[in-house]
Amino acid sequence: MHAIVRVSCYAGVLLASCAALAAGPMTDIANQRAHGAVPPAASAPPAPVPVTARPAASSGATGATAGHVSVSPNRARLLQAQVVLRDTVNRSAAVARNTPLTTQMGARKSFTNSLASAKTPSTAEQVAGWPAGIWLVNTQERDVSLTPGGYVTIVGKGFGDAPGQVYFVGRTTDRAYLFQVLLWSDQLVLAVLPANLRGVIDQEASLRVVPRDGQTYMFDGATFYATREEQVLTSNLDRVIELRANVNGAFPWAAVMTPAGSVVRHYDQNPQSNIFVCPPPGTDVLAFKPLSAGFVVSGISATFGRTDTGSRTDSAGKSGYREFHPGYALGDWGTTSLVLDRLQSVTVDEIPVSWGVWFDHSAKGDFSFGYPDQCDSRYQVAVWVVGPAGVQPF
Repeated sequence: MHAIVRVSCYAGVLLASCAALAAGPMTDIANQRAHGAVPPAASAPPAPVPVTARPAASSGATGATAGHVSVSPNRARLLQAQVVLRDTVNRSAAVARNTPLTTQMGARKSFTNSLASAKTPSTAEQVAGWPAGIWLVNTQERDVSLTPGGYVTIVGKGFGDAPGQVYFVGRTTDRAYLFQVLLWSDQLVLAVLPANLRGVIDQEASLRVVPRDGQTYMFDGATFYATREEQVLTSNLDRVIELRANVNGAFPWAAVMTPAGSVVRHYDQNPQSNIFVCPPPGTDVLAFKPLSAGFVVSGISATFGRTDTGSRTDSAGKSGYREFHPGYALGDWGTTSLVLDRLQSVTVDEIPVSWGVWFDHSAKGDFSFGYPDQCDSRYQVAVWVVGPAGVQPF
């Protein structure tokens, strides 16, 4: 007795291991070591994780089409985003370092207002009368970006002449991350966040300066933006994709996507019945849900089902035939609206996936009991995402 082989096609994807490197708590900050004070060149974006899409070894998978890949039009921008921000931050730090303190302070509205009511018109004297603390970071009173490889020029007073410590505390992670101090004086500190900092998500942050006397000065108007890295997801894809399955009108052939990214449509005909007509090919749409921790979808790979044909034999090599009705393909990227919880609507990326139909007919005379004809259509996807280096999306 011969069994009909049912096709199972899987997309095997190389998933890079991204170990999260968690920094120590604030009590351990003195034990942290800063490295990589010089940021990488702007022309060298973070290298994406290698991606491989291939059918896994599986019984009956012969005839499966090779992996297909489509990257988002935004992929290059997503990978370069942190590099662009870092270079902007470093230009601001350089301007602050080379601009006299009185000029920087004179440009601040809060300072000029107090200067107008001062008894002395001397800017230098007015600055000398300000209390100790952090006044400006990269010439800004607030909305300062902190990023790996990014410099900060901190202007203020009361830092002392001997180098102390500079670090930021994340509002989400509640951990402290140490800068490397390059210059230190009573009114100016230059420091850099190590370029190899990983395992930290994007978040609001508080910048801290701690002089040798133990006094802590805080600057709360900061945001940390992590180095970007690309990963490939092959599980939990139901948390990434909303499948908008094609239903072919009068002959519905609905489908769902498994957490592993598999979409299968399969019909077996009654073994004693005549040949029947398969549903026609169709097109699904994959809408990508918003992700947490700063992750964004950057590409997709897909492996498709059987496309082999034959006029003399069925899938078991017996009398019959095989037909394929095109066609499998990844379409062009676009955008769509997605309704979230509380009926909030957001605009997200989407991509169509066209699927074909494979028909296997077994001649009933060749078998004692007969075997069913079958209609089969299937594909499996893996999703690429760009997000904070050393962090997992889920």
